[in-house]
Amino acid sequence: MGRIVERCADMLPKLKSMAISASLAATMALSSRVVYGEAETVFPMIGKSETSSFSPNRRYSLYDEDRDQVPYHSLLLKEKTNGTSIKILDFNRHVEVSWKSDSRYFYINNYYASDASDCMLFSVRPLKGVGVTQILQKYLHSKARNLASGPLYITCAWWQVPTILEIKVSGFEGSGKHQSRMIKHYRFDVSTDSIVS
Repeated sequence: MGRIVERCADMLPKLKSMAISASLAATMALSSRVVYGEAETVFPMIGKSETSSFSPNRRYSLYDEDRDQVPYHSLLLKEKTNGTSIKILDFNRHVEVSWKSDSRYFYINNYYASDASDCMLFSVRPLKGVGVTQILQKYLHSKARNLASGPLYITCAWWQVPTILEIKVSGFEGSGKHQSRMIKHYRFDVSTDSIVS
């Protein structure tokens, strides 16, 4: 019994270190995720009043330009070196943004309705947008599968290395008493603009 207690005591500093490392990694992974617009605090974000998000290399920033008329918001990409800004997207509710660690890509989750969202991927150089939601729908149609009916959220969930973006689809399947929550995950390859699983 004494040996087991000694072993546990020896492992305690290692376990604490692992827990701190995991917590730090989770915090760093979420730190580049920002929600713009009139969002509730649904996802971790830098601040509710956050109006810009810098790329990890600090060369680019995405910022929200508010208006008092439709569209209520515009998301713009600004390059630090020359100060030029390019409009990426107009939106009325709120969006979520996350940069890839190499600063070459960012994704936008556009929560355009109270019961729906859309996922888009952008490369920075050259600036190019890809409708991940549309690619996922074509992929599922080609496999004779459909997404759930009713409220449906399709979101870019997190970056995987080196070129994979995890896509999360959530909603409800069935109807009435037989309705059940549905969550599915797919993998999107940013180098080929295709679903790989």
